[in-house]
Amino acid sequence: MMTGKFITFEGGDGVGKSTQIQEIERRLKSAGLPVVRVREPGSTPSAERIRSLILQGQPEDWLPMSELLLMNAARHDLVERVIRPALEAGTWVLADRFADSSRAYQIAAGGLSPEVCEPVIQAATGGLEPDVTVLLQIPMEQAFERIEAQGGDERRFESKGSTFQRRALSAFYALAEQFPERVVPVSALGSVDDVTHRIWTLFEERGLLSDEARAE
Repeated sequence: MMTGKFITFEGGDGVGKSTQIQEIERRLKSAGLPVVRVREPGSTPSAERIRSLILQGQPEDWLPMSELLLMNAARHDLVERVIRPALEAGTWVLADRFADSSRAYQIAAGGLSPEVCEPVIQAATGGLEPDVTVLLQIPMEQAFERIEAQGGDERRFESKGSTFQRRALSAFYALAEQFPERVVPVSALGSVDDVTHRIWTLFEERGLLSDEARAE
């Protein structure tokens, strides 16, 4: 029986997911709620090794199906070792990306067939779905500026170019239309506090927060 809340954060690169997850984690902990923060791929020793394989190097290093299989190997390890036990213990799980990223990057942008890939995703997740997916949105040009400013060596997906990124973004927007009860677009424009307030308000509107947390 799952008693915790599973919240995923999605969107194009450079939209500020990591920053918002940190802020939401802080607010939840201040309200006395147990929280685990994870990222995909990663957050277990095995998944972190896969992360370095997928996110570093050149765009052509992995074919889309190879990416999908690696991503879901890491995802399965994360779900079974961290996410599912945390939810069963009543803990909130905040995830920087989850299965929707495979649907956007490997299926839509990578050109893979959903009919072939969805069974792989379902096998990796065991059918686990987020309570809410926060889809952060900013103009792509602004996202690219943020990416350039950040630097770092995990740039393989960013280096696939604007056409690839636009296909992925279109897929995220399509998921919001297809699953409006789960995938909720949230503007990432404005200050960090502005965006955090929008996400917190979403949690309130969905009835996810206790009275004590709503007072935070």
